Amino acid sequence: MYARRGIDVEVGPETFLRDLGFRSLDFSELVLRVERQIGGQLNFRAEQFRRIERVQDLLDFFLRATDVPSRP
Repeated sequence: MYARRGIDVEVGPETFLRDLGFRSLDFSELVLRVERQIGGQLNFRAEQFRRIERVQDLLDFFLRATDVPSRP
């Protein structure tokens, strides 16, 4: 997504999504891609993604939404 926009930054778990230009439309696109990949719908409530600020938050969200145990 970001390569298309010409965003070239070092990304780590603590990187703020806003610093990457991550928008709600990007989140929707990512959800659709993950759902296609897993062949089903993600299990989440909309209020959960309002708290997503950093890359790690996003990863944790997808682990919970796909019922995959998160790493310690």
